[in-house]
Amino acid sequence: MKKEFSASKFFLKVATLIVIFLVVIFAAPLALNINGYKSELENKLSTALNTNVRIEGDIAMSPSILTFVLRAVDNLFSSSLL
Repeated sequence: MKKEFSASKFFLKVATLIVIFLVVIFAAPLALNINGYKSELENKLSTALNTNVRIEGDIAMSPSILTFVLRAVDNLFSSSLL
């Protein structure tokens, strides 16, 4: 016996996946401490820019990062798949 396609169940699953994805994107920076990688980041930036780079203070989540993520998600869903 073949199951019938249910559009409402499909969109509910897609919406659930999108919500989980957004929660992970916004919760991950709160759970991860990237300050432990500060010296490695300084070294890589110094090498790439061919100058001495120092990061003073803690690295924290800023509104500009949230804006970047929101724009990336918006571009992902607004791009044409056809």
